[in-house]
Amino acid sequence: MSYWTGIVLNLPRQLIKDSDDRAKLNHSGVYMLVGKDNHIYVGQAIYKNDGSGVLKRLKTHLQSKEKDFFSVALVITTTDNSLGATEISYLENALYNTLKTASICTIENSVEPTIGNISEEKQMQDFKHSQTYV
Repeated sequence: MSYWTGIVLNLPRQLIKDSDDRAKLNHSGVYMLVGKDNHIYVGQAIYKNDGSGVLKRLKTHLQSKEKDFFSVALVITTTDNSLGATEISYLENALYNTLKTASICTIENSVEPTIGNISEEKQMQDFKHSQTYV
């Protein structure tokens, strides 16, 4: 998205439980759980009033039998926690559909994430911006 200051964090599974000092992991964001043989789960987490965000969600996945496959979490967030629920849903859906279309991995999501209610204007701005990098 053209108007955000994004960052991507590569977090090995074994470091998730000890990452409380990484403040940006408590922001809203989208993440991919990546495992052997290109198995990927795409998820999202919204910043909560208790100060938690993506990190809390990643910690719940550590305890899930269904998510035992992953060895790395790739987190997409912002430096200023500026992504709202609509942008998060849009990004999650875009990542999911890009991976699905590319057919380069096994997607572990049981349902397709919803696209959210992002405006057509924002979609076009992002499309035009992404074309400058092609």
